[in-house]
Amino acid sequence: LPDGEVLNVKVSLSELKHSVHKNFYCTVCHRDFSKEKHPVYRFKSKKEYMVYFSQKVCKSCHTDAQLKQNPAHYALSKTASCIECHGYHGVQSVSQVKNLSENAYCLTCHSRDIRKTLADGETISLKVDSLALMHSVHKNFKCSQCHTGYSKTSHPVKEYKSLADFRKAGNEICGKCHTSELRKYHKSIHYAKRVSGDSSAPDCLSCHGYHNVEKVLADKKLSKAICTRCHKEEGEAFKDSIHAKSLACASCHDAHEVKAVKIADLDKSCVKCHQNLEGVHAEWLHNPPFQEKTFVKMHFEKASCAACHAKAEKEVVLSVVDRKTGRPYQLKQDLIKKFDLNKDGMLEQKELWELMAYLKQKENVTLDGKIDVSDKNAAHKILSKNFALRNCAGCHNPSANFKVTLEKKVPVERAAINSFNIIPNMRNFYAIGLTKVRILDIIFVLAVLAGLGFAFGHIGLRIITTPIRRKRREGK
Repeated sequence: LPDGEVLNVKVSLSELKHSVHKNFYCTVCHRDFSKEKHPVYRFKSKKEYMVYFSQKVCKSCHTDAQLKQNPAHYALSKTASCIECHGYHGVQSVSQVKNLSENAYCLTCHSRDIRKTLADGETISLKVDSLALMHSVHKNFKCSQCHTGYSKTSHPVKEYKSLADFRKAGNEICGKCHTSELRKYHKSIHYAKRVSGDSSAPDCLSCHGYHNVEKVLADKKLSKAICTRCHKEEGEAFKDSIHAKSLACASCHDAHEVKAVKIADLDKSCVKCHQNLEGVHAEWLHNPPFQEKTFVKMHFEKASCAACHAKAEKEVVLSVVDRKTGRPYQLKQDLIKKFDLNKDGMLEQKELWELMAYLKQKENVTLDGKIDVSDKNAAHKILSKNFALRNCAGCHNPSANFKVTLEKKVPVERAAINSFNIIPNMRNFYAIGLTKVRILDIIFVLAVLAGLGFAFGHIGLRIITTPIRRKRREGK
């Protein structure tokens, strides 16, 4: 053919012998041919050849009126050639096909490259890989158990607006059995991204596939492979973690109710496995001679596990919270930009305090703080406890080189957390050297000097007035 394809015109007699057309003369179908004449056709491609003979030969007997009795079959005949599904000379009778099992019956068509055109013009493949289906966790299911409404006698034609619409219907099929998993998925960051229009965000089908569904829970390696299709950078980082051999991604992040990083309390994931953390840390994390668990608990609340258990740059993350409940306040980026007066992408001291003053006029809010790693990926590189940070001066040091950010996005001037304004604006966060306020240090020194001055002044005055007091006692 002109496009380079080779068209085989050989007829298999054994195949023809078992065909529903076995008693037909060749000229019943190929009416242009006879013993006397043999026309030569010029086709540009194999596709054109199949379409021509489907329209010219097959539909001379199998009319549209007949095909319309099965709406799905009729709709398919408008987009695909008869030969693509039924073959050339080995056409089986309907009764032969209907005697097959349900799955084999469906696969007589769906094992071929059938395509469907959606309302927006996009086409999707309806081909089912029978080998993948055989190795699927659903291998013993009948097609109609998932595709309800379809059977050997019923094949409705469903229309979809777009691929997103089609995939939504697929997820609903999964939810018929996996109700709990779908309910969790609807709370996840993946679902939020998908409904907001991000077609690349995961759903049931993009993680588990259509007909090649594998059992994930039995294989941690498989679980990692699913997540790292999108999260390649995180997967590479996780290889260096102490957890790489024993945990899967879902062990910490949950398989379906995946939360956004900024609101996920990943430290709670640690306590799933690491029991009695407060007691273990209290053995060394204390302020001698006191060994109170509340001291440890304060560290757990204000420092992430990764801050000490991962070798990475640290930062103080400020967040605006409700003063009564402690819940995060939804601070909009547009509002932050309005207070960045010099438009340098950083909130300086004055800009930060003006922002807080504005918010306080409208809401009962305050700032909260937490020490965390700057690189979110560092949380995947958790080291053995033998390499964890146990040096208090790592944080409690005036020269500790921490970055400061608001909501882990907007840089804040480092001096802001050392200014006097931190006192009325910060809630429950203090680390020596980080929130060390110079004015308070001056007041403290003055207070000490005043105390010493009073003491020494009192002693000096008593020494000076000793002769006078002695004479009074003697009555002179």
